[in-house]
Amino acid sequence: MIPRRVILKTSKMAKEISVKNLPTRLPVGITVLIWLMLDKMNASDLTYGIAYTLVVMAWIGAIYKMYNRETVDLFKDDKNK
Repeated sequence: MIPRRVILKTSKMAKEISVKNLPTRLPVGITVLIWLMLDKMNASDLTYGIAYTLVVMAWIGAIYKMYNRETVDLFKDDKNK
C-alpha cells in the first residue's frame, strides 16, 4: 500500500477552463426534451403554458447572457513563451 503523502506529492492538479470563460450554451436540448415529454404524457394546456413560460425565460436569460459578457483571453501568458 502506498502511503497517502506520496500520492499527494506525485499527483498534479488538473487544469480546467472556468465556466465563465466558455461560450453561452443555448437551451436547445432542454427545450426539445420538455416538448417531447409533454407530448408523450398528453399534458394539459395549463402544463404546456407553465412549461413554455419557463423555457422562454431560460431562452431570454441565455440570450441576455450571450450579448452581455466580457471576453477574456485565456492564453495571454503563453504568447510570450
